[in-house]
Amino acid sequence: MPAWVDVSWQHFGLQALLVENELVRLEILPDAGGKMYSLRYKPADAELFWQNPRVPPAVYPPGTPYDDTWAGGWDDVFPNVRQEEWRGMPLHDHGELWTQRWRWEVIEEGPARAGVHLWCLAPLTPARLDKWITLTAGEPIFRLRYRLSNMGPLPFHYMWNLHAAVRTRAGVRIDLPADTMVIDPWDTRRFDAAQLTYTWPTARGRDGRPVDVSRALPPEAGVCDQHYVERLREGWVALTDAEAGVGVGIRFDERLFSTCWLFLTYGGWRGLEAIVVEPSTGWPSA
Repeated sequence: MPAWVDVSWQHFGLQALLVENELVRLEILPDAGGKMYSLRYKPADAELFWQNPRVPPAVYPPGTPYDDTWAGGWDDVFPNVRQEEWRGMPLHDHGELWTQRWRWEVIEEGPARAGVHLWCLAPLTPARLDKWITLTAGEPIFRLRYRLSNMGPLPFHYMWNLHAAVRTRAGVRIDLPADTMVIDPWDTRRFDAAQLTYTWPTARGRDGRPVDVSRALPPEAGVCDQHYVERLREGWVALTDAEAGVGVGIRFDERLFSTCWLFLTYGGWRGLEAIVVEPSTGWPSA
Protein backbone atom coordinates (compact mmCIF):
# COMPACT_ATOMS: atom_id res chain seq x y z
CA MET A 1 0.00 0.00 0.00
CA PRO A 2 1.27 3.50 -0.81
CA ALA A 3 1.83 6.62 1.25
CA TRP A 4 -0.02 9.79 0.29
CA VAL A 5 -0.92 13.38 1.21
CA ASP A 6 -4.49 14.67 1.20
CA VAL A 7 -4.99 18.46 1.40
CA SER A 8 -8.72 18.48 0.59
CA TRP A 9 -9.91 18.29 4.21
CA GLN A 10 -10.96 20.82 6.80
CA HIS A 11 -11.28 20.20 10.54
CA PHE A 12 -13.05 22.68 12.84
CA GLY A 13 -13.12 24.99 9.83
CA LEU A 14 -9.33 24.87 9.49
CA GLN A 15 -7.18 23.61 6.62
CA ALA A 16 -6.03 20.07 7.44
CA LEU A 17 -3.08 18.26 5.88
CA LEU A 18 -3.30 14.46 6.09
CA VAL A 19 -0.11 12.46 5.67
CA GLU A 20 -0.84 8.74 5.79
CA ASN A 21 -0.27 5.17 4.69
CA GLU A 22 -2.07 1.92 5.48
CA LEU A 23 -0.79 1.98 9.08
CA VAL A 24 -0.85 5.56 10.35
CA ARG A 25 -2.39 8.94 9.66
CA LEU A 26 -1.08 12.31 10.85
CA GLU A 27 -3.29 15.40 10.74
CA ILE A 28 -1.58 18.81 10.67
CA LEU A 29 -3.35 22.16 11.09
CA PRO A 30 -1.12 24.86 9.53
CA ASP A 31 -3.34 27.78 10.56
CA ALA A 32 -3.42 26.65 14.21
CA GLY A 33 0.29 27.14 14.81
CA GLY A 34 1.36 24.27 12.57
CA LYS A 35 -0.08 21.93 15.20
CA MET A 36 0.11 18.18 14.64
CA TYR A 37 -3.35 17.53 16.01
CA SER A 38 -4.05 13.85 15.43
CA LEU A 39 -1.90 10.73 15.17
CA ARG A 40 -3.94 7.64 14.42
CA TYR A 41 -2.74 4.03 14.39
CA LYS A 42 -5.08 2.38 11.90
CA PRO A 43 -4.74 -1.37 12.72
CA ALA A 44 -6.03 -0.71 16.27
CA ASP A 45 -8.23 2.26 15.28
CA ALA A 46 -6.44 4.14 18.07
CA GLU A 47 -5.85 7.86 18.48
CA LEU A 48 -2.43 8.35 20.08
CA PHE A 49 -2.36 12.12 20.62
CA TRP A 50 -4.41 13.65 23.41
CA GLN A 51 -7.05 16.14 22.26
CA ASN A 52 -8.79 18.47 24.67
CA PRO A 53 -12.45 17.37 24.83
CA ARG A 54 -13.55 20.90 25.76
CA VAL A 55 -11.32 23.12 23.60
CA PRO A 56 -11.18 22.60 19.82
CA PRO A 57 -8.27 23.96 17.79
CA ALA A 58 -8.74 27.49 16.46
CA VAL A 59 -6.84 30.56 15.29
CA TYR A 60 -5.91 32.87 18.16
CA PRO A 61 -4.23 36.29 18.28
CA PRO A 62 -0.69 36.60 19.69
CA GLY A 63 -0.71 36.97 23.45
CA THR A 64 -3.61 34.58 24.02
CA PRO A 65 -3.26 32.54 27.25
CA TYR A 66 -2.02 29.10 26.21
CA ASP A 67 -3.59 27.00 28.95
CA ASP A 68 -7.09 28.41 28.37
CA THR A 69 -7.01 27.59 24.64
CA TRP A 70 -4.83 24.45 24.56
CA ALA A 71 -6.44 21.94 22.21
CA GLY A 72 -3.84 19.19 22.60
CA GLY A 73 -1.72 17.52 19.94
CA TRP A 74 1.90 18.50 19.28
CA ASP A 75 2.97 22.16 19.36
CA ASP A 76 6.35 23.80 18.84
CA VAL A 77 6.98 26.02 21.86
CA PHE A 78 9.59 28.71 21.06
CA PRO A 79 11.44 30.86 22.24
CA ASN A 80 10.04 30.67 25.79
CA VAL A 81 7.50 28.84 27.91
CA ARG A 82 6.43 31.17 30.68
CA GLN A 83 5.84 34.81 29.92
CA GLU A 84 9.03 36.86 30.11
CA GLU A 85 10.82 39.74 28.39
CA TRP A 86 13.22 39.73 25.46
CA ARG A 87 15.14 42.96 24.82
CA GLY A 88 12.47 44.95 26.61
CA MET A 89 9.56 43.31 24.78
CA PRO A 90 7.13 40.91 26.48
CA LEU A 91 7.23 37.40 25.05
CA HIS A 92 3.94 35.56 24.85
CA ASP A 93 2.80 32.63 26.96
CA HIS A 94 4.31 29.44 25.49
CA GLY A 95 6.11 31.44 22.83
CA GLU A 96 5.35 32.97 19.47
CA LEU A 97 4.70 30.13 17.06
CA TRP A 98 1.52 28.42 18.26
CA THR A 99 -0.66 31.44 17.36
CA GLN A 100 0.86 31.90 13.90
CA ARG A 101 -0.47 30.70 10.56
CA TRP A 102 2.24 28.50 9.08
CA ARG A 103 2.86 28.35 5.36
CA TRP A 104 3.11 24.94 3.76
CA GLU A 105 3.78 22.93 0.62
CA VAL A 106 3.54 19.29 -0.40
CA ILE A 107 7.03 17.99 -1.12
CA GLU A 108 6.29 14.31 -1.88
CA GLU A 109 2.94 12.84 -2.94
CA GLY A 110 3.79 9.12 -2.86
CA PRO A 111 3.45 6.30 -3.52
CA ALA A 112 6.81 5.34 -1.98
CA ARG A 113 7.01 8.36 0.30
CA ALA A 114 4.77 11.28 1.21
CA GLY A 115 5.66 14.52 2.92
CA VAL A 116 4.96 18.17 3.63
CA HIS A 117 7.08 21.19 4.47
CA LEU A 118 5.81 23.88 6.87
CA TRP A 119 7.47 27.11 7.94
CA CYS A 120 6.81 30.12 10.12
CA LEU A 121 8.41 33.50 10.87
CA ALA A 122 8.25 34.56 14.52
CA PRO A 123 6.69 38.03 14.93
CA LEU A 124 8.93 39.25 17.79
CA THR A 125 12.24 37.42 17.71
CA PRO A 126 14.07 37.27 14.35
CA ALA A 127 13.53 33.52 14.05
CA ARG A 128 12.24 31.21 11.34
CA LEU A 129 11.31 27.61 11.98
CA ASP A 130 10.96 25.07 9.15
CA LYS A 131 9.80 21.50 9.59
CA TRP A 132 9.63 18.67 7.09
CA ILE A 133 7.35 15.74 7.91
CA THR A 134 7.68 12.57 5.83
CA LEU A 135 6.19 9.07 5.86
CA THR A 136 7.37 5.99 3.97
CA ALA A 137 4.94 3.39 2.64
CA GLY A 138 4.60 0.37 4.93
CA GLU A 139 6.16 2.03 8.00
CA PRO A 140 4.37 3.32 11.14
CA ILE A 141 7.08 5.98 11.56
CA PHE A 142 6.93 9.69 10.80
CA ARG A 143 10.22 11.50 10.33
CA LEU A 144 10.52 15.16 11.31
CA ARG A 145 13.40 17.38 10.27
CA TYR A 146 13.65 20.86 11.73
CA ARG A 147 15.65 23.92 10.75
CA LEU A 148 15.78 26.88 13.13
CA SER A 149 17.22 30.06 11.58
CA ASN A 150 18.22 33.37 13.13
CA MET A 151 17.19 35.97 10.55
CA GLY A 152 18.66 38.88 12.53
CA PRO A 153 22.20 40.29 12.95
CA LEU A 154 22.63 39.33 16.63
CA PRO A 155 22.51 36.03 18.50
CA PHE A 156 19.80 35.52 21.12
CA HIS A 157 18.95 33.02 23.83
CA TYR A 158 15.94 30.77 23.47
CA MET A 159 14.18 27.75 24.88
CA TRP A 160 12.56 25.27 22.49
CA ASN A 161 10.19 22.50 23.54
CA LEU A 162 8.57 19.81 21.42
CA HIS A 163 5.25 19.86 23.27
CA ALA A 164 3.53 16.52 22.52
CA ALA A 165 0.33 15.60 24.38
CA VAL A 166 -0.31 11.84 24.45
CA ARG A 167 -3.41 9.93 25.48
CA THR A 168 -3.16 7.99 28.70
CA ARG A 169 -5.10 5.82 31.10
CA ALA A 170 -4.29 3.90 34.26
CA GLY A 171 -1.36 1.54 33.76
CA VAL A 172 0.24 3.25 30.77
CA ARG A 173 4.04 2.99 31.11
CA ILE A 174 6.49 5.84 30.55
CA ASP A 175 9.98 4.78 29.48
CA LEU A 176 12.73 7.38 29.69
CA PRO A 177 16.55 7.01 29.60
CA ALA A 178 17.04 9.17 32.68
CA ASP A 179 18.77 9.01 36.04
CA THR A 180 18.26 12.15 38.12
CA MET A 181 14.84 13.82 37.96
CA VAL A 182 13.56 17.05 39.50
CA ILE A 183 9.92 17.71 40.45
CA ASP A 184 8.69 21.25 39.84
CA PRO A 185 7.61 22.75 43.19
CA TRP A 186 4.45 24.33 41.75
CA ASP A 187 2.43 21.21 42.62
CA THR A 188 3.80 18.54 44.94
CA ARG A 189 0.59 17.16 46.43
CA ARG A 190 1.63 13.51 45.98
CA PHE A 191 5.34 13.93 46.79
CA ASP A 192 7.56 14.80 49.74
CA ALA A 193 8.08 18.54 49.19
CA ALA A 194 11.40 18.35 51.06
CA GLN A 195 12.80 15.83 48.57
CA LEU A 196 12.01 16.91 45.01
CA THR A 197 15.06 15.26 43.43
CA TYR A 198 14.85 11.52 42.77
CA THR A 199 16.26 8.72 40.66
CA TRP A 200 13.93 7.71 37.84
CA PRO A 201 11.37 6.24 38.13
CA THR A 202 10.92 6.17 41.93
CA ALA A 203 10.17 9.36 43.86
CA ARG A 204 9.41 9.79 47.55
CA GLY A 205 5.71 10.18 48.28
CA ARG A 206 4.14 12.61 50.73
CA ASP A 207 3.63 9.69 53.13
CA GLY A 208 7.26 8.57 52.74
CA ARG A 209 6.43 5.60 50.53
CA PRO A 210 7.93 5.13 47.06
CA VAL A 211 5.96 6.45 44.08
CA ASP A 212 6.52 4.86 40.65
CA VAL A 213 6.28 7.89 38.36
CA SER A 214 6.59 5.69 35.25
CA ARG A 215 3.07 4.27 35.76
CA ALA A 216 0.05 6.39 34.83
CA LEU A 217 -2.80 6.78 37.30
CA PRO A 218 -6.57 6.92 36.74
CA PRO A 219 -8.23 10.36 36.62
CA GLU A 220 -9.79 9.69 40.02
CA ALA A 221 -6.31 10.18 41.51
CA GLY A 222 -6.83 13.92 41.10
CA VAL A 223 -3.12 14.78 40.89
CA CYS A 224 -0.95 16.82 38.54
CA ASP A 225 2.81 17.39 38.53
CA GLN A 226 5.71 18.33 36.29
CA HIS A 227 9.11 16.65 36.15
CA TYR A 228 12.43 17.48 34.49
CA VAL A 229 15.23 15.15 33.45
CA GLU A 230 18.50 16.58 34.71
CA ARG A 231 20.26 15.13 31.67
CA LEU A 232 19.21 12.42 29.24
CA ARG A 233 21.45 9.44 28.54
CA GLU A 234 19.88 9.06 25.09
CA GLY A 235 17.43 11.04 22.99
CA TRP A 236 14.11 9.24 23.23
CA VAL A 237 10.93 8.89 25.29
CA ALA A 238 8.11 6.34 24.92
CA LEU A 239 4.63 5.62 26.26
CA THR A 240 3.13 2.13 26.05
CA ASP A 241 -0.42 0.92 26.65
CA ALA A 242 0.28 -2.80 26.95
CA GLU A 243 -3.37 -3.71 27.45
CA ALA A 244 -4.41 -2.01 24.20
CA GLY A 245 -1.26 -3.11 22.38
CA VAL A 246 -0.34 0.41 21.24
CA GLY A 247 2.30 2.96 22.07
CA VAL A 248 4.09 6.03 20.83
CA GLY A 249 7.77 6.92 20.94
CA ILE A 250 9.76 10.01 20.02
CA ARG A 251 13.44 9.91 19.08
CA PHE A 252 15.41 13.16 18.96
CA ASP A 253 18.95 14.55 19.02
CA GLU A 254 19.94 14.81 22.68
CA ARG A 255 22.79 17.16 21.77
CA LEU A 256 20.14 19.83 21.16
CA PHE A 257 17.21 18.58 23.24
CA SER A 258 19.32 17.68 26.25
CA THR A 259 16.44 17.22 28.66
CA CYS A 260 12.82 16.10 28.65
CA TRP A 261 9.92 17.46 30.67
CA LEU A 262 6.93 15.40 31.76
CA PHE A 263 3.62 17.11 32.51
CA LEU A 264 1.37 14.53 34.13
CA THR A 265 -2.26 15.30 34.81
CA TYR A 266 -4.40 12.50 36.16
CA GLY A 267 -7.55 14.50 36.77
CA GLY A 268 -5.66 17.06 38.86
CA TRP A 269 -5.39 19.89 36.31
CA ARG A 270 -8.75 21.18 35.08
CA GLY A 271 -10.15 17.65 35.38
CA LEU A 272 -8.08 16.46 32.40
CA GLU A 273 -6.20 13.20 31.84
CA ALA A 274 -3.08 13.48 29.69
CA ILE A 275 0.68 13.05 29.57
CA VAL A 276 2.72 15.74 27.85
CA VAL A 277 6.25 14.74 26.88
CA GLU A 278 8.48 17.69 26.06
CA PRO A 279 11.98 17.17 24.69
CA SER A 280 13.57 20.52 25.52
CA THR A 281 16.74 22.53 25.14
CA GLY A 282 16.75 23.34 28.87
CA TRP A 283 14.97 23.60 32.20
CA PRO A 284 13.32 24.85 34.38
CA SER A 285 10.50 26.57 32.53
CA ALA A 286 11.54 30.21 32.95
